[in-house]
Amino acid sequence: MVQCMYAALSQLYCGHYISKDWKLSKCLQTLFMPQDHNGENLAESLRSVLESWGLQESKQVCLTTDNGSNLVRASHLLNWLHVPCFGHNLHLAITNAIKDDSRISRAVGVTRKLITSFSHSWKKKRDLTKAQTELGIPHHSLLIDCQTRWGSLQKMISRVLEQEKALRQVLSVDRKTAHLVPTWQDLEVLESINKVLAPLAGFTDILCGEKYVTFSALVPLLKHMMDDVLCEDEADTTLTADIKRRITTYLEGKYADMELKQLLYTTSFLDPRFKTEYISSDNIVAIKERIFTEGLQGATNSTESISSSTCTTESAETSPPPAKKKTLGSILKKSKEAQQPKTPQERIKAELDLYLSTALLDSESN
Repeated sequence: MVQCMYAALSQLYCGHYISKDWKLSKCLQTLFMPQDHNGENLAESLRSVLESWGLQESKQVCLTTDNGSNLVRASHLLNWLHVPCFGHNLHLAITNAIKDDSRISRAVGVTRKLITSFSHSWKKKRDLTKAQTELGIPHHSLLIDCQTRWGSLQKMISRVLEQEKALRQVLSVDRKTAHLVPTWQDLEVLESINKVLAPLAGFTDILCGEKYVTFSALVPLLKHMMDDVLCEDEADTTLTADIKRRITTYLEGKYADMELKQLLYTTSFLDPRFKTEYISSDNIVAIKERIFTEGLQGATNSTESISSSTCTTESAETSPPPAKKKTLGSILKKSKEAQQPKTPQERIKAELDLYLSTALLDSESN
């Protein structure tokens, strides 16, 4: 699997690999790319990375990037399965869900203006501290959001809701800032947004690990997000329900590709923490067939390699080894071995059955 990103300084960062001591390393190679970062040039550079490391392109599973059109085109030119970055998908889903709503635009706009008024006035900061003490509100500073980080928007809104009474007390005494006091409609909108975004705050952090594999956890987390976090309930306002629905629709579209689904299901199946826990029965059959086929292909290649090595060894021997005296242990061992699966198909089926019969590992395990 290759993960690709590039920086403004014309550098291309590629790859993840597992070291000999089973540690996940995050950068296989860095390339200098002074030429245009279009799909064709990126595809050529990515292919050169595989060649320089002696990696077979036929064994390349997928390419993980953000949703930049040039990166998506590069994956299509290479005929590599494109796996969009979950964090970027979630960011786009949320920003698209809230961007064209006038109620949200007004409430968020007022919030940013009132925060700016405090950041530009040391007197207001002083008065806010005093109001926090009088009202028994935590002495927390106000936060401004970064429009390319949806999580910062949630933190900004959450902090304003927490400090609402203290903010009202400070702003309302000054005619120049009284208009910045959020109305009840604004507060209702902010609460509706926060109810959706707050439970999603930890998802990006969970799936951005640099020292552990996160790909196999995507199916369980998506299912949890759709079935629990974004599931509409009776207590939701109309706006909250609308935002949830828009986010769900966007994410479902991003993971609708059947080839991508099969890869996600396979990785989840092979993770001993999840196995078939989050896969429907219809998909389990298809995934088992895929793993069986790939396992059989691997066993065939391994057998051919061993046979070739054995032939070479036998031709080099000049005389057979002396016969060993039979023991009770050797006789019983042969009896036990006779009961073991003989063909590759039998061995693979037995291995799959054994794997599925064992208990799931704790989800906190890595």
